[in-house]
Amino acid sequence: MSATQRTPPSAITTLENALRQTLGTVFDDELRALVEGRPWYTSSLSSAEVFRFWVRENIEIRNDSLWVFRALRASERKNLLDNLGIPKAEIIGESPEEWASRVLDAVGLPRMTVSGLTHIRRHWEEISRLVSEQEDEKAAVLSRQRAERLLKTIFFFYLSIGHDQSFIEILQNPGSFNIPRRLQQIISEDSTKVRTDLSVALREDGWADLGFLSFALRKLSSKLEKTGTKDIRDTPLQLFTAAEHEQFIGLGTALQPYTHDKPSALATRRAQLQSAVSTISRTIAGMTARHIIPDEMLVLESCNGILGPEFRGIVDTGQERRLSTSSLPPVGRRILFSARAPCDFAHCLWIEVPWQNP
Repeated sequence: MSATQRTPPSAITTLENALRQTLGTVFDDELRALVEGRPWYTSSLSSAEVFRFWVRENIEIRNDSLWVFRALRASERKNLLDNLGIPKAEIIGESPEEWASRVLDAVGLPRMTVSGLTHIRRHWEEISRLVSEQEDEKAAVLSRQRAERLLKTIFFFYLSIGHDQSFIEILQNPGSFNIPRRLQQIISEDSTKVRTDLSVALREDGWADLGFLSFALRKLSSKLEKTGTKDIRDTPLQLFTAAEHEQFIGLGTALQPYTHDKPSALATRRAQLQSAVSTISRTIAGMTARHIIPDEMLVLESCNGILGPEFRGIVDTGQERRLSTSSLPPVGRRILFSARAPCDFAHCLWIEVPWQNP
């Protein structure tokens, strides 16, 4: 096996130096107090080695960035950011999690938040709870955001793994499909740039709303079904069924009384939103069971193994997965992937998460 790619030692050293500067002479005592009792710990280890083990352990088992503050008091967190050169004006109003993510960015370590299939399910459970607790206005905002992100993620993933030409053909012959101005600009440009420009456009905010994404995904799915396209598991690809399309359109309808002034709907809108959210939760469960929604992983290690390229990472449950691939993903990045089987070393297709900062 060839040498494995790893996070450069300078990233760990930079973080260690910043924490030493923040804590001063108590750094070693605070660090050892954090890890005392760990199976790997012994007092004979040097401070630098203890710190390296501590960082590695947190990277591999945590699904947040707050571990960087564990040796500090709350009042000392700003000092750490200051020691790393993070401007005070930029952190006003941010949460501790956002501060921690800034620290990781500054030293060159990966952010630890992974938002895969488990998080998607929990997001919709949270929205349902908010509606039940009569916080339906907040639930309406979140449900629109999360529905759009889910459909955009699916759409981007399947275009990126080779189905973009099919969608370009739809754009070139749209029929009654209403194409946003942003995509009209792309189709009218030099044909050699269409694929690249389409990928860029889908990363942009603001123009791809829930209605467009629902119709576009259904159009693409229908075209792929007609051509007998198979998924990675060699089964017919049903990307977005007619029923699923109708259910997301139904969510959009339920959200209208929250977006527009509709006094006549005030008495019924919460019940309609609750029904739509419950339906979407079941729909997402069905799409997950059909292996349509890509999962997310933070890549910890990649190498050329005896049977070819393979990599290791953690998903949002905190569990580790090992997958094989035709090309290696970059270490320290979050990826979207779809695997041929639910076991280690299954072949997969992957792309980098287009929105790296969650």
